[in-house]
Amino acid sequence: MGILSLQKNLRTVNKVKVILKVIGGILAVISIFFLIKILQESYAQIQHKAFNLKTISTYSFLLFWSLLTYLLFAYAWKQLLKSKYPDFRLIESFRIISLSQIAKYLPGNVGHFASRYYLADKHLSKTDTTITLFLETIMFTLASFIIGCGYFFYH
Repeated sequence: MGILSLQKNLRTVNKVKVILKVIGGILAVISIFFLIKILQESYAQIQHKAFNLKTISTYSFLLFWSLLTYLLFAYAWKQLLKSKYPDFRLIESFRIISLSQIAKYLPGNVGHFASRYYLADKHLSKTDTTITLFLETIMFTLASFIIGCGYFFYH
């Protein structure tokens, strides 16, 4: 009786995993469509701009700046996890952060949190991923508040 119950539980777990993978795939496709839509709207705004040395250097600088901020964000996340996961590499953190940032364009940032949770599942425990997401949200809120207060008093 115990073996039959265990097999039934394993089948149920496998069905849930398949359903979660399908949902994750659907969310990834939706986020890519949102990203394409945003890029098309942005392209419509810049298509009349002349491509000269100034615009190309500006776009190159912005691309470099974006990659640098993703790298800093990945490093911060790695630092949050280093005491419990000393083997968690920066390149893995960068890959997870970069892919989850694309999913950020789903309304409500649902895709960002869900994809980070799903992508990190191979490397980190679900509890630790959830705790770091919670801590990041608190740190972002606090940093935004400080920057906002500084701007309020400066202005």
